[in-house]
Amino acid sequence: MKTVFVIIAFLSATAFGIWDPSWERPILSADLHEVEDQGTYELTLNQRDGSREPTSFLFVEDGKGTTFFKIVKKIPLGCGSHRYLAIEPRRRPRRLIVTDHTERLCDDYREYLWEATLINKRGQRRVFHGNPEPVITIQLMP
Repeated sequence: MKTVFVIIAFLSATAFGIWDPSWERPILSADLHEVEDQGTYELTLNQRDGSREPTSFLFVEDGKGTTFFKIVKKIPLGCGSHRYLAIEPRRRPRRLIVTDHTERLCDDYREYLWEATLINKRGQRRVFHGNPEPVITIQLMP
């Protein structure tokens, strides 16, 4: 009987959270609008379990699939905004630069909270903007 109680207590304590150090957990996601195009795009910011900072982006292009970008640098810009520099891990990578204003403290108005620039291997730039929303996932209870 005592064993059954211990098993039930353990299961109820662990049922509310999942922790996997290899999981890139989505945090924020935004539908993006390209400045010079009318396609459908989505950008998702991910954070690996156990990491203090975001670790990657997933970029979904209409008709082209999903691309993984690893964050290599986070640069503070002032007023709580920061810029992420991310690269596509392949032989001739594209670069993704995302300016994030979600934690901005200054009173100046920013129409979009995310401003993204995708740079291909030839240096051509595509500019996007959008407003992210939280992504609901199963989280580890503190």
